[in-house]
Formats: sequence, structure tokens, C-alpha cells
Amino acid sequence: MAKKEIYFGKGFKRIYFTLSAIWIICFGFVYSDMVGDYLSGPAPIMALFGLLLVLAPIPLYFFIKWIIAGFRK
Repeated sequence: MAKKEIYFGKGFKRIYFTLSAIWIICFGFVYSDMVGDYLSGPAPIMALFGLLLVLAPIPLYFFIKWIIAGFRK
């Protein structure tokens, strides 16, 4: 019987995408509730910061992927 090699990259990707989707959806709801207050108030820069916080998992994925690629042959 041959041993099966486990491919962690595919599993990591699925887990990361699932957690990213949950992050974006949850913070998206919070952001959508707050965006009206920030845009009507004196701090529209906070609305931009909130949008960056919501979309943070996207560049983080490419950064982690770049680091992992450095360990491959």
C-alpha cells in the first residue's frame, strides 16, 4: 500500500478563502452601517480606513503566498 501525500496548499487556500469571505461579509455589514455616519460627519478618511479594513484579507493572501513560495524549491 502506497502512502498518500497530503497537499496542504490546497487545504490552506480553502480555509483562507472561507475565513476571508466571513471576514469581508461581517465587516462589510458593520461598515455599511457606519459609512453613512462617517461620510456625513467630519471624518470621511475613517470611511476609507474602514473599507481598507474590510478588504484587508485580499493583499494579505498574496503576501502569505509570496512567503510560502520562498520555501519551495
